[in-house]
Amino acid sequence: MTDSFVITSRQNPLIQELRDRNDPAIAKGLFLEGLHLLEEALKVGMPIHHLIVIPALTETELVKRAMAKAKKTTQVQRLCDEGAFRR
Repeated sequence: MTDSFVITSRQNPLIQELRDRNDPAIAKGLFLEGLHLLEEALKVGMPIHHLIVIPALTETELVKRAMAKAKKTTQVQRLCDEGAFRR
């Protein structure tokens, strides 16, 4: 399943979920950011529950492989709030 939208604020539920994954007290998974970490996760066979990607990367071989393994993929058109991941 692939969703597509623009994130406009830090209050976006997806942003909140991702930020919570960095909090060991409430994390129910692991949030990895960046292509290098994605590549390493694929190498070791780590399951991908939710892949968030910008459209420009969907044609790369690495992201195509990750999308094939992901339970859910979300394409984020753009992030309006550059500080969305800061606590």
